[in-house]
Amino acid sequence: IDNPVIGGSTPAATTVTTLDTSGACNFNNTTDAGSPTSGGSVTIDGGLAVAKKAYVGGDFSVNTNKVEITAANGNTTIAGTLTTGDQKAVTLRGPLILSQTDTELPDATTFAVTHTWHELQSKSGDTSDTIDGATGGAKGQLLILSAKAGHTITVNNGTDANDFNNQGTSNLSLVGNDRDHVQYIYDGTLWNQIAHWAEN
Repeated sequence: IDNPVIGGSTPAATTVTTLDTSGACNFNNTTDAGSPTSGGSVTIDGGLAVAKKAYVGGDFSVNTNKVEITAANGNTTIAGTLTTGDQKAVTLRGPLILSQTDTELPDATTFAVTHTWHELQSKSGDTSDTIDGATGGAKGQLLILSAKAGHTITVNNGTDANDFNNQGTSNLSLVGNDRDHVQYIYDGTLWNQIAHWAEN
């Protein structure tokens, strides 16, 4: 059969037992999927096996069971936010590795949070500096601060929006050569200290 039009001059629906094609298939129906039984342009009653990459332009929804990644190597990257249901645990069998970045402090008294762990360094040409707070935090977010080797950063205690709250006490010093660290949690207004390690 060579290039037939099923349905004659007016193409219509048809049913086949097995469809095996060596070329590409293009489905032009743009109806969006609504459920496992209403797939828009393609609805599959059974399983689906894909030997190579799959690109999804919209949302990806799994109604039951789970998403399992069985590859032993490679990385899975989530550009947005991963949210679990209430009281649902996230279990890690491997190490938890926090993203870290070197951050040169700006002329302003705050810096923008982009990673979980910021290793701070003074403005160009200086070896010591101060910081009041950090912008861009989300409520419940954890933040770790340290100082780059050879630098000393003073984290001021404050009460204004996005300030660091050092347990309501005085300013604290992060000495890079001593590997000092401090950890905060953001409550929507302040970064509240929950841990501090200092050699001295």
